[in-house]
Amino acid sequence: GCVPLHKRTWREAFEADRKKPQEKLGDLDDVAGDDADDDQNNECSAAACLPNLFLIGASKSGTTTLYEALAAHPRIAPMYPEPHTHGETHVWSPPQGTNIMRHDGENTLRALRRALPLQRKSLAKKALQGRWRLENSRDGPYFILEYTPHYLVLGGLRDKICSSLQLGNVNCMNARYIAMLRDPAKRAFSQYVMKTHMRVALYNDKRTFWKAVTDGMKHTADYSKCWDDALGLSVNESAAHEVAWTRSEKIGDLASGRCAPINFHGNLFQAYVLKSAYYYQLLPWFAHFPSRVYVDVLERFDDAAIQRMVAWLELPYVGENGYKDQEAVVALAGAKRNVARDGGVSALSDEHAAALDDFFRPMNRKLDLLLGRRTGYPV
Repeated sequence: GCVPLHKRTWREAFEADRKKPQEKLGDLDDVAGDDADDDQNNECSAAACLPNLFLIGASKSGTTTLYEALAAHPRIAPMYPEPHTHGETHVWSPPQGTNIMRHDGENTLRALRRALPLQRKSLAKKALQGRWRLENSRDGPYFILEYTPHYLVLGGLRDKICSSLQLGNVNCMNARYIAMLRDPAKRAFSQYVMKTHMRVALYNDKRTFWKAVTDGMKHTADYSKCWDDALGLSVNESAAHEVAWTRSEKIGDLASGRCAPINFHGNLFQAYVLKSAYYYQLLPWFAHFPSRVYVDVLERFDDAAIQRMVAWLELPYVGENGYKDQEAVVALAGAKRNVARDGGVSALSDEHAAALDDFFRPMNRKLDLLLGRRTGYPV
C-alpha cells in the first residue's frame, strides 16, 4: 500500500499532492493526480500514508535539529506540524491541559490529516477500511515522519499508536522510533529555563530552579521505585537489560497503569527531573520494539551520527535519493535551531549539577545496560 500510482518519484508525488488546492483533494482515488483504479492493487496514493517514523524525544535534547536533518532527506517527509511549534505534530498527545487520550479512530484520522489535509468526510469513509499500509514504494523505502518529543515520557502511548495504526491495517512493528537524549542534569535545567519564560499558565513555572528540582527529585524517586520494585531491579540492578525482553507485557501494564509518570507528577510539562529519567521512559518502547528503536545522545550528534541513523533506516546517505553532499549534512548537524528563552543568560551551577548527577547515577547505569553501551552520563 501507499505506492506511487504514477511515474514520478514518491517524494515528487507527495509534494505535488500537498500543493494542490483544498477543493481538489476530496477524492482519495485520485489524490496523486493519476487514476488509482488503474493500480493493480487498487490502493491509495503515497501521500495518504500513516506515519511510519516517530521522533519521540527527549524534550530539550536537540530534537528540533535532528528533526530538520531527517526531514531534509529526500525519502523522509515531515507531517504537517501543530501550529506554533518547531515542526512538532502532536497527533497522539492528549488535548492541551488534559491527561485524557483521544480514542483510536480520532487519532487515525488526525494522523492522516497531518500527512495531507484532506476533508474529514473524505477520510472517514475509507480511513478505517485498511487502505493505508506501511510498505515500500516502487522506488525504494520511504518514511513519513511524526515528531513529538513529549512522547518519550508517555510510555502508555506506545499501545495507543499501535491501536490507531491497526485501524489502517498497519502493523506498528514495521514503524521506526528514534530518541535523542541529553545529559540529564543539563536537559532538566534547559527545560526549566524554557518553562519559566512562557506565557501560558500551564507551562509557566514561578518556582526557583532548586525548588523545582527538590520537588522533582521526590516525584522521580517515587516513580523509579515503582518500576524497580515491580521489575525486581531494587535487588538486581544488573537485570536492567533483560527485563525489557522477558517482562514486556508487565512493562506495558506498568507504563499505562500504576507506574505511569502522570501518577507521580500532575503536570508533566514541569516534570524537569522526571523527564530525565530516561531508562524508565525507554523501557515501554524497547519492550515491544527492540530492533525498531534507535537511541543517540546529543553530546555525540554530528554528521557521522546522521549517517549512522540513515543507514539504520536503510536509506541512501548522499547522492541519488540521498542528501546532496557531505557538506549539506555537516550544515544540518551543526544547526542550532532553538535559542534559550532567556537568551542564554542563565547557567546551571556546579553545585546543582553535582547534586543532579548524584541523583541520576543509578538510572544512568540502568540506561547504559539497556542500550548495551555507555552514554557517557555519570554512573
